[in-house]
Amino acid sequence: MNLPKYIAILILTIMVMAPISMGYSLNSPLIVVNKDKVDAEYADMLLDSYYSKRELSVTDDNKLKVLETLIYFVPAIDEFELNDNSEKLEVSFSREGTTVIYKDIEYSETLDSDEVGDEVSFMGSSYTVLESGRDKIVLGNLINDTSASDSFTVGDITFKLLAYTEGELLIDVLRNGKRVENFKLFIDDVHKVDGEDIALKYDDMLESDKTKIFFFNVYKSYEFEKGEDLEGYSDIRVNIEDKTIELEQRNADELPANFNFLNYNIQLADVGSNTSEVFFKVIKNADYIADLEEGSKSFGNNVFAVKVENNEDDEWDDQIFLYKNNKLQDTIIDFQGSVNIIDQDELLMSSADLILVGGPVANQATEKVKDGLIFQVSNDNPGENKGIIQKITNPFNKNSEILVLAGSDKYGTKACVIAMKKGLYNGESTMTVEYVDDSTVKILN
Repeated sequence: MNLPKYIAILILTIMVMAPISMGYSLNSPLIVVNKDKVDAEYADMLLDSYYSKRELSVTDDNKLKVLETLIYFVPAIDEFELNDNSEKLEVSFSREGTTVIYKDIEYSETLDSDEVGDEVSFMGSSYTVLESGRDKIVLGNLINDTSASDSFTVGDITFKLLAYTEGELLIDVLRNGKRVENFKLFIDDVHKVDGEDIALKYDDMLESDKTKIFFFNVYKSYEFEKGEDLEGYSDIRVNIEDKTIELEQRNADELPANFNFLNYNIQLADVGSNTSEVFFKVIKNADYIADLEEGSKSFGNNVFAVKVENNEDDEWDDQIFLYKNNKLQDTIIDFQGSVNIIDQDELLMSSADLILVGGPVANQATEKVKDGLIFQVSNDNPGENKGIIQKITNPFNKNSEILVLAGSDKYGTKACVIAMKKGLYNGESTMTVEYVDDSTVKILN
């Protein structure tokens, strides 16, 4: 039976059993929801928690911007390592019963280039190389372009142009009216302001009617100096080897079970009770400008970006077009590895575990299995703002399990989803929950 109104999403897993919460796992679960009901919004909440996501858009200056949330479910004994092209995260730990104590947390990434002015990616973001040496690398994000003949201000920093002699420009720097430093620049020189996260590049100079106009690029800068603490962090030490930047967490044994490290969020998902494995959920966030050459580039899952370059005689700029499943879109939000299931009978016969969002009225898959449920959810049961999570064996395939998340109203269903997201559900045959707000539920049994 074809069901165009229904969508099922395959949860991406790295391990065979991906932890949905601290005490409960499902085997490659599918999330099933009526996409025309409010329940589809709640399914997205689950996807955001357990599913890698990529968003593509074209900026006003015609560049491809990529936002990524990559989720890894990692089983480990003593240590694990995540490699992604030129970057590497290493985590080592010891286990005492159900307690995990971290030993070392290290991140390293090799830059594509160390040439000043080149564009590079680092820790999931795009930067310009502002300075590169044996023991120090400075990266920057362009804040704005500006021009002046005597002075200009960026935030509470004022740059005064004092003198210009034989191509060399003397600049005085003041912060809230107090002098910070002065320095000299030739065209294309870059200087990071002492004690500030601002860097200035002297870009060009034009002279009109004996008035000199100076052009600058202003950057938010990030300095990495060998043997020093990372700017803004008192507990991360920097090392530099050629084009590789290495960052090491100090006092890792003092970290809590769940913590943030740079653009990573590391969570202890579960500790095996009968095995030596420890299970982690690692979330990596990235925000960068993708490098495109003319033609098409695949981003997986039938997502493509196509760049069309103009000829010198054309009156239009290069163009970028985004496609998913051969359909042109302005912005693409893609849950990585997802598939559409259109045959419900085939879905229920599948060996995959299922999460059904919504009761029998809203979700035809739930209607098919309602006779096997312990509680029949209605407008009155379990009641206003209340929902029930129920676990049953799939009546169409005894090798898989089904979780039904259904409420007496939309807030009851939402309460079930929030309970799953927060890891409150631990495999009980039933759990009744009540919606309090978008981040809080009350467990009623």
